[in-house]
Amino acid sequence: MSDIYYIMHFSNVFCLTATSNTLSSDPCKTYTSLDQPWRADNETGLDICDSNFFFHGWYRLFYYGMNIRLAESCVDVNKCGSYYTLWLNGAHPQIEDGVVRRQVCANAGYDCCFFSSISIQVKACPGDYYVYKLIRPPYCNMAYCTGTTFKIDFIYVFLLLLLLLLLLLLLLIIIIIIIIIIIIIIIIISSSSSSSSSSRSSYNNNNFIHDSVYLYRVYCNWKYLFPDVSTIAPNPTPTPATNLNTNMISSPADQSFDPCNTYSIVDDYWRNARNRYNNYRGHDDTIVEWEGWYRLYIEGKSAQIADTNWCQEYYMIRCGGNTPLWLNGSHPRLEDGIVTREIYRSHKYWNYGSLCTFSRSHSVQVKACPGGYYVYKLTKPDVSLPMPTYCAVAFNSLSYDPCHNYISLDQPWRASNETGLSICDRNFDWNGWYRLFYYGMNIHMPESCVDVNKCGTYYSIWLNGPHPQMEDGVVTRQVCGNAGYDCCYFRSTPIRVKACPGNYYVYELVSTEYCNMAYCTGTIQFYRFLSRILFNI
Repeated sequence: MSDIYYIMHFSNVFCLTATSNTLSSDPCKTYTSLDQPWRADNETGLDICDSNFFFHGWYRLFYYGMNIRLAESCVDVNKCGSYYTLWLNGAHPQIEDGVVRRQVCANAGYDCCFFSSISIQVKACPGDYYVYKLIRPPYCNMAYCTGTTFKIDFIYVFLLLLLLLLLLLLLLIIIIIIIIIIIIIIIIISSSSSSSSSSRSSYNNNNFIHDSVYLYRVYCNWKYLFPDVSTIAPNPTPTPATNLNTNMISSPADQSFDPCNTYSIVDDYWRNARNRYNNYRGHDDTIVEWEGWYRLYIEGKSAQIADTNWCQEYYMIRCGGNTPLWLNGSHPRLEDGIVTREIYRSHKYWNYGSLCTFSRSHSVQVKACPGGYYVYKLTKPDVSLPMPTYCAVAFNSLSYDPCHNYISLDQPWRASNETGLSICDRNFDWNGWYRLFYYGMNIHMPESCVDVNKCGTYYSIWLNGPHPQMEDGVVTRQVCGNAGYDCCYFRSTPIRVKACPGNYYVYELVSTEYCNMAYCTGTIQFYRFLSRILFNI
């Protein structure tokens, strides 16, 4: 049997190696701080899902600024701001262990480790804290849990108590010294007064012999002697302004700075408040380092922070997070300059009709800029809020005055006394600004509730708020749809309104949410209608 052999020629040889776990940087020094108190194992009532969260890199966990770590034991369901609670199935490492891998379990209610398909990297760091390379869990609703117990260094506590004791002792010594000084001053004053009285007069009741001659200097107020004498007030040297209000600390303002010219751009499609079925819920503005002024965009289109009118009672508008943040009140005008506005949060209570319950979150500065846009000095929301995000809404930029460029809409069946039709404005191709008429006469939308089965439809839509004044410019107003038992049951998409010279209004109307809904107009008194007919004749 002949030998079989092979000849192989290698050219351009490449070697493949397994991916190394060597870290290019120490995660103990390069991590993202994650201060989300709702992750604590005693927090309930939320539906947060970490599979929507965009984890990237290493994280250090905090609880209101205090160091904390992942839970090492099973956590009950419906905690940690979610339903399925994720906990670390294993002990945390020591510093000498370096980076280790630990299994993460999810409690399903009947099995503490029913879900166990993921593992994460963990490292112990100098300073008694840990960093985690978190990844997205496979299902909703799952969230990583943190414990609520903290490891306390008793040496630090002892030193702190000792420092407080020393401060109290020092304060007591100061008080005693002050009391002693006051007593000494009182004694000196009393002694001086007694000595002066005894030395100034010495007399004998029998002979009235003066032992000594005393010279006294008498001070008189010449104003009482010569009250009618006119005087010339002295001209004192003016005090420099810098010497006034010395206790006031101020820094020189840069009068040349204009935030309309110096701002950063925020363009996040998931902030859109018009998207009522927004499933992008993995964002959190508490982990954004806000600094300076910002202008908002939505997919390249100029936007502004949405006000509370955009909150919808029966839609899960989240604006990319879990707690939507809204502007409470109207935006400023150009002449207002920089103003302060309150930011409100909406509570996500999953009870009927309570998705738009508001409470104050914080305040921001706002300025209106030439060109019809706004800039905001945004700040970090409170970390106690579960994944808060600023809501935004985009509008078409106005390159023209809608008072001069509008569509006339003369549809008398929209009057609040018209019945018997089933028209739906959702099917109408709205485009631009509209001025309303009633048989050629000027008319405007009603500002109060209109009965159902009016305005040529069933659900009547009315303006929930007063019409603007001319000096207000373009404003945003909420429109409500009457459901019969609730005048504002349907909060349709807000519209823009402007008051025009000539005592009329123009409206930027948009499609309604449901059928059958239609925008209502008010009614015109009979005598006005009759006079118009006679005038035309």
